[in-house]
Amino acid sequence: MLLIFQRQKKMKHIQWVLPIVALLGLAMILGEDITAARAEVSKPPQQVIDQIDPDNYDTQWAWQYFVVVEKSTKTWKDEQTGLMIEEYYERRRSPDWWPVSNETLTLCQDQIDQTGQLLYGQMAPDQAVTCVYDADEEVYRSTKAKISETDYVQQKQWNTAHKYCGNDDCLVWGTFYAMFRDQFQWVRTNTKWTIKNWYHKWGCKSECLRCNNTTFVLYYQEGPKQPTWSGNTSIMQTYAYSFKEGKEFGATQETARVDASAYYNGVFKKTLTTVQVWD
Repeated sequence: MLLIFQRQKKMKHIQWVLPIVALLGLAMILGEDITAARAEVSKPPQQVIDQIDPDNYDTQWAWQYFVVVEKSTKTWKDEQTGLMIEEYYERRRSPDWWPVSNETLTLCQDQIDQTGQLLYGQMAPDQAVTCVYDADEEVYRSTKAKISETDYVQQKQWNTAHKYCGNDDCLVWGTFYAMFRDQFQWVRTNTKWTIKNWYHKWGCKSECLRCNNTTFVLYYQEGPKQPTWSGNTSIMQTYAYSFKEGKEFGATQETARVDASAYYNGVFKKTLTTVQVWD
């Protein structure tokens, strides 16, 4: 009797396990298919790739092809206003097939060559330092001021830069970000929210590094301005500067900033701020 009972238990156990194993196997197969499909979609046709201008492309379009390397969300309560503030950060990196900005690469290399001449008098082949293109990187930041999950205003900012290294490991001459495009806009859930007096600051206020280890100041500021709304989404603001002087941003520098005043039913609520720091 005991033997029959144990066999029945084992059979029940097998009957329970087999469907799960089958489902897991199916999920793995489907997962592989989905991954393959995504890999297919992630790379556009060659003729599209050939048409990408690495110094002037739509970052919103490129975003879908870039790989996520870092993201985080921070939510906290603003005790002064009672609003919940949600800050989101996402960083993406261009794929291997992305075209290189030869113009910025040349400028970066020229500066390293000049530094080499300062250090060595005349650079010999074995003393040469090569400026290496690493990738294009794009950072998306947003600040959302919420009364509830369905009642909020959000400030969005996208910032894009070419990343270069002095030699492959980025250790000899460091890492440099040649920032070339900044975009921002606002989204609201209803017309009770509005944005007034936005300011845009871009560049380096003081002591930013060049590739040749000298510093520079290059700073733009625009505002106060008012956004133009199309329903509950504002028109995208786009700023593109090609730093033809070859000026590069060093790590940890505040290089792009948007400040705007958020109002609800005509009453000031909070200054929304997004700040881009390359590191």
